[in-house]
Amino acid sequence: MSRVLTPMQLDQLLHYYYSAEPYPSSEAADANIQDLIEHGLILPYSGSVAYLYHVTKRGEAYVNTMLELPLPVQVWVTPTKTD
Repeated sequence: MSRVLTPMQLDQLLHYYYSAEPYPSSEAADANIQDLIEHGLILPYSGSVAYLYHVTKRGEAYVNTMLELPLPVQVWVTPTKTD
């Protein structure tokens, strides 16, 4: 299990951060859900029907960390001559 989220996993995590609605199902999306659960980022709602998940405290911390990242800035540099 990778320690880095794929773009789709990040999309799923953000989806469950702001919505209680099911994420659109696909073979890839369903496989990613298990990874997010194993990472401790989401959990199924207890007693709920399939495809309903909520973000854990760890997941909230991950999203909040991303939200605090400043936008990147462009830096202009003078190229150096290489021999």
